Amino acid sequence: MRGAMPAASPVGLPAAPVLRTQAAAPGRLVDFGLYPGWLRDGEGSVVGEVYDIVPELLPLLDAIEEVDYTRPGEFLRETLQILTSKGSLSCLVYPANPALAAHLPDISGGDWVAHRKTRK
Repeated sequence: MRGAMPAASPVGLPAAPVLRTQAAAPGRLVDFGLYPGWLRDGEGSVVGEVYDIVPELLPLLDAIEEVDYTRPGEFLRETLQILTSKGSLSCLVYPANPALAAHLPDISGGDWVAHRKTRK
Protein backbone atom coordinates (compact mmCIF):
# COMPACT_ATOMS: atom_id res chain seq x y z
CA MET A 1 0.00 0.00 0.00
CA ARG A 2 1.15 3.46 -0.76
CA GLY A 3 2.83 5.77 1.70
CA ALA A 4 3.66 3.06 4.20
CA MET A 5 7.47 2.94 3.96
CA PRO A 6 9.84 5.55 5.43
CA ALA A 7 11.73 7.90 3.12
CA ALA A 8 15.00 7.31 4.99
CA SER A 9 16.46 4.49 7.03
CA PRO A 10 15.92 4.99 10.76
CA VAL A 11 18.85 4.24 13.04
CA GLY A 12 19.42 0.51 13.39
CA LEU A 13 17.97 -0.62 10.05
CA PRO A 14 20.38 -2.34 7.67
CA ALA A 15 19.20 -0.25 4.68
CA ALA A 16 16.25 1.90 3.72
CA PRO A 17 13.68 0.46 1.31
CA VAL A 18 14.06 1.97 -2.18
CA LEU A 19 10.95 2.79 -4.20
CA ARG A 20 11.10 0.83 -7.45
CA THR A 21 7.76 1.55 -9.14
CA GLN A 22 4.04 2.11 -8.72
CA ALA A 23 1.81 -0.91 -9.09
CA ALA A 24 -1.75 -2.13 -9.06
CA ALA A 25 -2.98 -5.55 -8.04
CA PRO A 26 -6.36 -7.24 -8.33
CA GLY A 27 -8.52 -7.32 -5.23
CA ARG A 28 -9.90 -4.81 -2.77
CA LEU A 29 -8.80 -2.81 0.23
CA VAL A 30 -10.63 -2.99 3.53
CA ASP A 31 -10.46 -0.53 6.41
CA PHE A 32 -9.08 -1.85 9.71
CA GLY A 33 -9.41 1.69 11.13
CA LEU A 34 -5.79 2.75 11.56
CA TYR A 35 -4.48 0.84 8.55
CA PRO A 36 -5.71 -0.92 5.39
CA GLY A 37 -5.84 -4.56 4.45
CA TRP A 38 -5.63 -6.03 0.95
CA LEU A 39 -7.94 -8.91 0.10
CA ARG A 40 -7.19 -10.78 -3.11
CA ASP A 41 -10.87 -11.20 -3.98
CA GLY A 42 -13.38 -9.12 -5.87
CA GLU A 43 -13.22 -7.39 -9.22
CA GLY A 44 -11.44 -4.23 -8.11
CA SER A 45 -7.87 -3.02 -8.19
CA VAL A 46 -5.60 -1.92 -5.35
CA VAL A 47 -3.03 0.87 -5.80
CA GLY A 48 0.41 0.24 -4.33
CA GLU A 49 4.15 0.69 -4.52
CA VAL A 50 6.96 -1.80 -5.04
CA TYR A 51 10.12 -1.37 -2.97
CA ASP A 52 13.52 -3.03 -3.17
CA ILE A 53 14.54 -4.24 0.27
CA VAL A 54 17.45 -6.15 1.77
CA PRO A 55 16.62 -9.61 3.17
CA GLU A 56 17.59 -8.46 6.67
CA LEU A 57 14.40 -6.34 6.73
CA LEU A 58 12.06 -9.35 6.45
CA PRO A 59 11.90 -10.05 10.21
CA LEU A 60 11.06 -6.38 10.84
CA LEU A 61 8.35 -6.37 8.15
CA ASP A 62 6.92 -9.58 9.59
CA ALA A 63 6.86 -7.96 13.04
CA ILE A 64 5.15 -4.80 11.71
CA GLU A 65 2.50 -6.92 9.96
CA GLU A 66 2.34 -9.24 13.00
CA VAL A 67 2.91 -12.33 10.86
CA ASP A 68 3.15 -15.36 13.12
CA TYR A 69 3.64 -18.73 11.47
CA THR A 70 2.40 -20.58 14.59
CA ARG A 71 -1.11 -19.04 14.53
CA PRO A 72 -3.27 -17.12 12.04
CA GLY A 73 -2.98 -13.34 12.30
CA GLU A 74 -4.46 -10.35 10.49
CA PHE A 75 -1.86 -10.58 7.72
CA LEU A 76 -0.09 -13.30 5.75
CA ARG A 77 3.22 -13.13 3.87
CA GLU A 78 3.23 -14.36 0.27
CA THR A 79 5.27 -13.96 -2.90
CA LEU A 80 3.25 -13.08 -6.01
CA GLN A 81 3.81 -11.87 -9.55
CA ILE A 82 2.59 -8.25 -9.69
CA LEU A 83 2.08 -6.44 -13.00
CA THR A 84 3.70 -2.98 -12.97
CA SER A 85 4.65 -0.34 -15.54
CA LYS A 86 8.09 -2.03 -15.54
CA GLY A 87 6.62 -5.45 -16.32
CA SER A 88 5.77 -8.39 -14.11
CA LEU A 89 7.76 -8.48 -10.85
CA SER A 90 8.01 -11.13 -8.16
CA CYS A 91 6.93 -9.27 -5.02
CA LEU A 92 6.70 -10.01 -1.34
CA VAL A 93 3.20 -8.99 -0.25
CA TYR A 94 1.23 -8.96 2.98
CA PRO A 95 -2.44 -9.60 2.13
CA ALA A 96 -5.01 -9.54 4.89
CA ASN A 97 -6.19 -12.85 6.27
CA PRO A 98 -9.63 -13.31 4.64
CA ALA A 99 -10.96 -15.16 7.68
CA LEU A 100 -10.35 -12.07 9.82
CA ALA A 101 -10.90 -9.21 7.35
CA ALA A 102 -13.68 -10.16 4.93
CA HIS A 103 -16.34 -8.44 7.09
CA LEU A 104 -14.53 -5.06 7.17
CA PRO A 105 -15.77 -2.09 5.09
CA ASP A 106 -14.31 -1.68 1.61
CA ILE A 107 -12.11 1.28 0.72
CA SER A 108 -13.59 2.76 -2.44
CA GLY A 109 -11.10 3.04 -5.31
CA GLY A 110 -8.51 0.75 -3.67
CA ASP A 111 -6.26 3.67 -2.66
CA TRP A 112 -5.45 4.00 1.07
CA VAL A 113 -3.73 7.39 0.69
CA ALA A 114 -6.73 8.93 -1.12
CA HIS A 115 -9.09 7.29 1.38
CA ARG A 116 -7.26 8.77 4.38
CA LYS A 117 -7.49 12.26 2.89
CA THR A 118 -11.30 12.00 2.84
CA ARG A 119 -11.64 10.67 6.39
CA LYS A 120 -12.37 12.99 9.26
